[in-house]
Amino acid sequence: GENMKTSISKTHNDILSSSKSMDIRYKSLLKFNYNKILYNTIVDEEFRILVTRWRLSCHKLYIETGRYKIPKIPRESRFCKLCGTIEDEHHALLVCNAHHGIRLKFANCLNLNSVSDLLNPDTEEELNLVGKYLKEIEKNMKVLGMCQ
Repeated sequence: GENMKTSISKTHNDILSSSKSMDIRYKSLLKFNYNKILYNTIVDEEFRILVTRWRLSCHKLYIETGRYKIPKIPRESRFCKLCGTIEDEHHALLVCNAHHGIRLKFANCLNLNSVSDLLNPDTEEELNLVGKYLKEIEKNMKVLGMCQ
């Protein structure tokens, strides 16, 4: 009821005004938008789950897994095994040399200009393409032993 709406509104406002690094990163990745294509259409369930996982930073990139190491790896030291730069979503999806061939394969059908654009598909077709792209990136990471 009304208490739920108030609670959701408060949480939304708290995140919008937060200066925590994870909140800032989440806002920049997702533009803090609800994606109706992702959640209100009938699409391949595997791809919906895959895109949702990346939207929530539930992946094997060192930017995320380094947070849980003991001792915790400082954010500025969570490097890509191949490139030696910080391994975050931007690096893995748009820059890393390990995935260059995959990017070329999808360059004509996906907007590969920003992580935010990639993780906020506008159509069911785009969502399926993003899902295929993420699936290939994850498979390539596993094959190359890049998962930290």
